[in-house]
Amino acid sequence: MALLALVLITAGWAQITVGLRPLVRLRARVAVVHSDPGKRMDGAWPAEVGALAHELDELLDTRTADLARARMRAGDLAHGLKTPLQALMGEAARLHATGAAAQAQGIEEVVATMRRTVDRELARARRLEGAAPARSNLRQTLERVLNVIRKTPDGQRVDWVVDVPDSLWMPLDPLDLTEALGAVIENAARHARRTVHLMTACHEDQWHLRISDDGPGIPAAQQQAMLARFARLDESGSGMGLAIAAEIIRTAGGDITLSDARPGLCVDLGFPALGPALS
Repeated sequence: MALLALVLITAGWAQITVGLRPLVRLRARVAVVHSDPGKRMDGAWPAEVGALAHELDELLDTRTADLARARMRAGDLAHGLKTPLQALMGEAARLHATGAAAQAQGIEEVVATMRRTVDRELARARRLEGAAPARSNLRQTLERVLNVIRKTPDGQRVDWVVDVPDSLWMPLDPLDLTEALGAVIENAARHARRTVHLMTACHEDQWHLRISDDGPGIPAAQQQAMLARFARLDESGSGMGLAIAAEIIRTAGGDITLSDARPGLCVDLGFPALGPALS
């Protein structure tokens, strides 16, 4: 009886192992497809999982088609907005010529915000096309943003202290990272009295970019609210910068928090790092 029991246990173990082997292969193939959206489940599968593999392929094909349609709609939207935006810029130029500089500047700010939004959504649609995962070198992107900000009146009067490594890569499209950094850094330059610090730190398996200014700061009770669209403490700015940055960072799996810099405001952008560039 003991021998019979041993034989039955061994046979049951072998049956389960052999029976589950296709599921192990299926899981491995799903991981391949996840890392490369252009791949498919295809291949010879046992009848037990063949139908599931076929359904997964159809689901992937449907998703690819939906993304293609979304990209086309985004392109149509961008082209459809070009003419109205150009018309608005023409109206701004006319107002400048008549001496209504304040009204003209308001129109130009609205047009600039709309253009940034369209560009960001187009970049996001392109990124969903199935290409390699997005990645950006933080230091290189940061330098490009600072080169622009330093030429503005606010950027020229500020001392910039940068402590960011060259080999840190982030899971963001370069345009998205530029948009997020630009919004936060522009806000820091506008409110800083003299200095803006930019530094990185590693904490709880995440890299954090901390942007601190020595300006008036934001009351603790209002800090979280400032991440909402159109929120602002004064009449400068559009109230969109920090909200746009928060949306971009959170879409990439990160987060943004505000805290007191004593004096000033500290904006902490935290997200998983990809490490050095792959050779």
